[in-house]
This record gives sequence, C-alpha cells and structure tokens, in this order.
Amino acid sequence: MATTASRIKRVVMVQPASAGGNFEYMAIPRQGMLFLSTALGQWEEGPFFYEREIWFEDRSGLMDPDKDLEDVDVLLVTALINEAPRAYHLARLAKMYHPDLVTIGGGPQMSPLPEEAFALGNFDVIVQREGEDIIAPLCDLMLTHPEGTREAYLEKVPGISYRKDGQVIQTRRQGLVNPAFAELPDYRSIKDLSPDHPMPGGVLETVRGCTEN
Repeated sequence: MATTASRIKRVVMVQPASAGGNFEYMAIPRQGMLFLSTALGQWEEGPFFYEREIWFEDRSGLMDPDKDLEDVDVLLVTALINEAPRAYHLARLAKMYHPDLVTIGGGPQMSPLPEEAFALGNFDVIVQREGEDIIAPLCDLMLTHPEGTREAYLEKVPGISYRKDGQVIQTRRQGLVNPAFAELPDYRSIKDLSPDHPMPGGVLETVRGCTEN
C-alpha cells in the first residue's frame, strides 16, 4: 500500500516504571497496550497510518521525554496506582518539551479519576475502560483538529474525558468491546523484545477487561 510520509504517524505507548517494579514485565506483559497497538495497526478507515512502539519502563529502562519523544506524534500512557506518579511526571515533561504532542491517558488509575490526571499530568484526553474500538478514530481526530477546535468532535466519541472551558467533560459509554475487534496482542511492537531478550510467559485471555468477570 503506497503511503506518503505525512500520512504516517508515530505512536509511543508507555507503561511507566512502578515503585518497586512489577514482576509481570520480566515474564508476562500487561495486555492493554498490546491490544491498543493492534487496533492502531489494523486501522484503515482514517487519514493516517500508525507506527507503534510499546515501552515497558520496568523492562527497558526510563524514557527521556525530551530525547525519546522527538518526532513522535501521539503518546499513550497507562498506569496502575503505584505507577501514577511516574505517569503524571512523564506526561507533564512530554508536553513541556513537545507542546504539539498529543497525550492520551488511561488505565485503572486515570479512567475513574480524570480530574486528577488532567491536573497532575496535563493530558489532552483520558480514555475510560478499554479503548481498542475508539483509539484509532480518537488519534485521527486529535491529529486532524488543532487544540481549541476539537470539542465538537470529542463530544461524539464514547467513553472519554476531556476539558472544555475549564471543566472536565465525560462522554458515556455502554457495553463491552467485541473480543474479536483486536484479536491478537501486538507483541511485535514491544521495545527490546527479541530472541535474545524474550518474555518467558504468555497470556490466554477469554474476556476483554480486568473488571468484566
């Protein structure tokens, strides 16, 4: 498929370093970012094509937001509660060094606490719950419409939070993501994953989402 450089956008997805480390990064990768990467990679209905890299800081070391996010178009950040301080610090620095970078947060800490995420991380958008089905259209929207003109479009995206006139606006979402929407996790996009630096464990998932029993 022929593309031009202007249609190819770089997305970095980061799972921040945690206080004390998380064992699964040495053996079993958390799945959220891998499914989001699959969803971005299979997206063909929008104006852009997305190159992806998934950065597990506990595995690959700390990201330098100044140097490592040069020429990156979208930064996706997720966090558990023990990773939230690093996540917010990372996102703030990313915006400071790269003001035009689109920053999107999510995960079990930020989804129910968007006010905290906006105040401490200065994100553009927070995604609630799983987001495979909306992440590519959302990235298209954020890259197409400049800041200050996005609100009319963001209000039509289900399951997100954004800021408007100093207030946090949440859009409603119902139901679950179809398990086959992004069928397989994108292991190929994990930074530093190679035969010489493997992950010995894998994941068998039967239902999308940690809270869906």
